[in-house]
Amino acid sequence: VIITAALGGYLYGFSANAIAGTLAQPSFIAKFLSTPDAAQRTDGLLGGFLAGAMVGSLVQAPLAKHYGRRLCNAVAAGIVILSGALQAASVNIAMLLIFRVICGIGAGMVFANSPVYMSEVAPPHARGSLVGMQGVSVVTAYILCAVFNLAFSYVHSAIQWRLIFVVLTGMGVVHLISLYFLPESPRWLMEQGRDDEALAILVKLHKTKTDPNGVLAHAEATQIKA
Repeated sequence: VIITAALGGYLYGFSANAIAGTLAQPSFIAKFLSTPDAAQRTDGLLGGFLAGAMVGSLVQAPLAKHYGRRLCNAVAAGIVILSGALQAASVNIAMLLIFRVICGIGAGMVFANSPVYMSEVAPPHARGSLVGMQGVSVVTAYILCAVFNLAFSYVHSAIQWRLIFVVLTGMGVVHLISLYFLPESPRWLMEQGRDDEALAILVKLHKTKTDPNGVLAHAEATQIKA
């Protein structure tokens, strides 16, 4: 469950780093950065994503509180999928910049919401190390994105720079599908008065051979309820 949830951090890392290698692709430079304002365009593409991520990190809180952690991440994944596809299809710098900002919103949402969800499904004694998977997934995504960009640098075609955004769109689809297999946050369910569902999830997640009756799960449910 934690590894699947960590795909949220992975999606952020890939979204953030997708532009880094793109800026060095010859086809991208020829299309967008061969003008006198190339430096300003580069600043906009880099800063625009981060500005969007800041907005997304703030927007996700009320959304996750009222509609659940999974739905919040589903909305975030949908935003990344849509913006990723439209970044790949961009015909001018304005279009690319707009959807870079929108991509940042989705990525910021999933980046802020995923560790909250992870902390709420992880057992207390392992919570720190398991939530740390978020950082591992972000860095792994940075590395893999760089590898993809390196591979695409050998593609001698006008679509060269677009390919990384196609992959990003695919990553968003993978994350969206993965949410189907994740349980809702027990804490959020209890906040909605759905105590039985929350307890069932806690027992399923935390029951072990040494704790066949789910004593830890019942204790955690009591603690959450308090």
